[in-house]
Amino acid sequence: MVKLVRALDFPRSEVYYDIMEKMNFKVAYTLRAKRVERWIRTVKRDFLDATEIKVVGLDCNFADPRKGNQRAAVLQLSVVQYTLVFHIVHADEVPELLIDFLADKNIRFCGAVVHNDVYMLQTYEIIIPSAINLQQILQNPVP
Repeated sequence: MVKLVRALDFPRSEVYYDIMEKMNFKVAYTLRAKRVERWIRTVKRDFLDATEIKVVGLDCNFADPRKGNQRAAVLQLSVVQYTLVFHIVHADEVPELLIDFLADKNIRFCGAVVHNDVYMLQTYEIIIPSAINLQQILQNPVP
């Protein structure tokens, strides 16, 4: 993976670019609310606004439960080849645009065991009404 840029206007934010099997990926890793807002505006404008069915990949990683307060530490969102990795536990703030984006009932947020992610994000006053657990609708291909 090649680092594309370290955002000078958003310290502690980085954008990476990678080509795997002829597919381009762009990953924004950040602790900054402004980078999250920029990512949301870009994927809405470039992809979601133009589609009838809006789907966003959702995943969270959690803080170590042995160290006390178990909560969401990293929020990952993916649309087409664009991925946001938001280190929410150390963020400068949780932007209102992110809260509104995740609350949008017109967007389906899909992930595995997503109910845990939804529950843990409530710590940040994030409610996701249209989360879909892919494990409940897709059968495991391995017998």
